Amino acid sequence: MKLTLSSFLYYPLLLFLALLSGILMYFAWPNYGFAPFLFVGFIPLFAAFELISKKTGIQRILLAFLVGFIAHFIWIGGSLHWLHETSPKTYYTAITLESLSISLACLPFFMVEKRFKGNWKWLFLVSAWMLVEHINQLWMLGTPYFVLGSGFGMQPQLIQVYEYIGVEGGSALIFAVNILIYLVLKDGLNKRINQRKISLLGIVVLPFLLSFFLSPEENVSKRDKVKIAALHTYLEAYEPRFKDQPNLAVDSLWKLSQPEKLGDYELILWPETVISNMGWLNNLINEKAYSTVNEKLKAYPELSICFGGIGFSVPADGKNDPYSR
Repeated sequence: MKLTLSSFLYYPLLLFLALLSGILMYFAWPNYGFAPFLFVGFIPLFAAFELISKKTGIQRILLAFLVGFIAHFIWIGGSLHWLHETSPKTYYTAITLESLSISLACLPFFMVEKRFKGNWKWLFLVSAWMLVEHINQLWMLGTPYFVLGSGFGMQPQLIQVYEYIGVEGGSALIFAVNILIYLVLKDGLNKRINQRKISLLGIVVLPFLLSFFLSPEENVSKRDKVKIAALHTYLEAYEPRFKDQPNLAVDSLWKLSQPEKLGDYELILWPETVISNMGWLNNLINEKAYSTVNEKLKAYPELSICFGGIGFSVPADGKNDPYSR
């Protein structure tokens, strides 16, 4: 086949659309994102799907999966960038598995496209996305952090309706808004106006608008608010030196927390089970880890620390006690 200019532009255009979608979703995601991008973040991806739909056979499926993977890899990789500083292996494993699982949701769109007329294929796309989100909240390697409805987590005034539809219902609405905006824009480019799609778009957006009226009045005073600092770090908690001398682990975490720079923060959050030897729970106040934390907090009377650790106790019923296992 003789190559034309469009042939050269086809794959770079697919790559550009995938990257654009990933970048929009990254900038939409909490906690520093611009949340309205959630309503348009998938539109470049849908445009890429439109181009891919002109292909035939297995090539369509492979391209759809690849484009979906790239878009999600950018979105998820950017949103979890802090994890790279603590555990690079965990970071790359997490974003790869998450991107692979979410990319699978793109495939039914092409599997049913030839069998269903009109816009029914979009229903399968939304259903597949919802199914993958549900599985990601259940299986061991998934994460609920990338449930699409969570994207408005920093704008609670927009999601009061979640009380009735749940965060998964929010995912469906956000996805539907993206689809309808894409279809309306597509009609506009073809110089058509579809009143039905525009009306449906207004109906889908309505729950977010109604949330403003469902928002409770702000009765929380400044005194009731607490400034919290969370420490993201990776500590080999089960190293022999930390197990034998848990106070060394406390010293390391305390240094990383830099309490002298926290100002008016009132609570520091350390990772879960970060202290592998809290000692005997019935004598906790005299154990090394506990006493070391208490000693350090004496210079900061307004500061508290919350963390997880592993402690030990003697079961009252001996081997019959379920906790003795």
